[in-house]
Amino acid sequence: TPVAMFSMIGAAATFTFTRMLFSRAAALTAVIVLAVFPFMIFHERMALTDPLTASIVMLSLWYSLVLAKHPSKRGGLILGVMLSFMIAAKILSVPLLAMPVAVMALLGQKPFQLNRNWRQQIIDLWKLYGPTLLQAGLVVGVIWGVIMGFYFIHGILRPEESRPLVDDYLYGLPDSDTVLDGNMTHVEEAFRYLWGPLLTALCFAGMGVLAWKRWREAALLVGCILAVWLPLIFVAQRPNSRYLSVVGHLWVILAVGGMFILKDELSRLFKAKPLKFLAWTPVGLLGLWVITFGAPFTYQNIYEPTALKLPERETHGYFRNFTGFALRDALQLVETLPPISEGTDQRVVVGIIRSCPFLHYHMVEDAPIKIICPPEREVRHEVLNAALAQYGAVYMFNEELPPPRTDLVLHKERIAGRVQWLATYHRPHGGIIVDVYIVYPGQIPVSGVRTTPDDEAMPLVK
Repeated sequence: TPVAMFSMIGAAATFTFTRMLFSRAAALTAVIVLAVFPFMIFHERMALTDPLTASIVMLSLWYSLVLAKHPSKRGGLILGVMLSFMIAAKILSVPLLAMPVAVMALLGQKPFQLNRNWRQQIIDLWKLYGPTLLQAGLVVGVIWGVIMGFYFIHGILRPEESRPLVDDYLYGLPDSDTVLDGNMTHVEEAFRYLWGPLLTALCFAGMGVLAWKRWREAALLVGCILAVWLPLIFVAQRPNSRYLSVVGHLWVILAVGGMFILKDELSRLFKAKPLKFLAWTPVGLLGLWVITFGAPFTYQNIYEPTALKLPERETHGYFRNFTGFALRDALQLVETLPPISEGTDQRVVVGIIRSCPFLHYHMVEDAPIKIICPPEREVRHEVLNAALAQYGAVYMFNEELPPPRTDLVLHKERIAGRVQWLATYHRPHGGIIVDVYIVYPGQIPVSGVRTTPDDEAMPLVK
């Protein structure tokens, strides 16, 4: 998939960037840590756009450093394309448009000096990098000018189909301290479950070491992280860890770069040969984390994902709630049952579930199943009745949403038929239940019908 391909490109960019800043050994270590970094690999396995964005961020950061050493107009055009793709992959990466400027100012041919005349330094930097940055800005402006033009035209011509560029739940200014506390708790859980205590300590220790010995690199890496993280923590209503992972590679570089700089300092301190090996202790701690935390998590992520310990939002979002768990079981059950509908040898399934349009992703291409989805939840009864009129008996999937949600509840008096319960499947960690039914046309008495205690609605709580 594109995500898998870009993950490898992101790893390659991480290697090259780390080698340019530190050493080949540090670069190799960074790639090893990245390969088992739960914060990245968990989302990469789900083929989400956030790891793809993270790879483009890393690619853009590396190429910005290349241009900082060798500026060129042609390079500016290429950088502009990279930045345009970065924003297209994830709009929350917009603050990182300032990244090339920071790289050139901090790590370029004429690094910015805090104790010199700022105005003259800015003029000198502009003379050196202005043409490159202008080319990059021009490309981004043209590409996104065209995109936004089509977006606004589409919004005028078809307002009912237009969507906001940024969902309001993501950038909606938390209206209480409770929301901010929840965001901070989520970040703390991400460090605990997706970094582990040891890597968390090494990241912040690396940040301190770099601030002490290589403040420019520290300022660049920390600045890029904060440009994404601070808006998500202080502005977003309920950010997910995957949004934070857009700059996940930079945490790895902070930890690895800091530990290798510390190793070099300890080597100078332990001059006696018998003590030389002690200088490798910081790097050895990275290896210890790989063996005791990163590798075991990676194994579980591949073979036992439901056993993973994750932040609460991830557990709810990727296991309990809007997931393929239980749906795959329901589809496999129906495939083993005989066709019951008239005029077709396929198993006709009416999906009264939130992810009905995506059910085909959980089926083999030639599965003998026909899926019917209500276009809107408000017409779920009408769509079911139309299927009964056309096909006779049909299978039906129904999700049991927790109260006070009632938008998937089916009322018996509005169904032109009778229902027979077949099976119930549970999502992991006490997640939302999926029921499988047969629905027969007409008021035919059917044994085994399950109803709620008041006999007014279904699905039923078992």
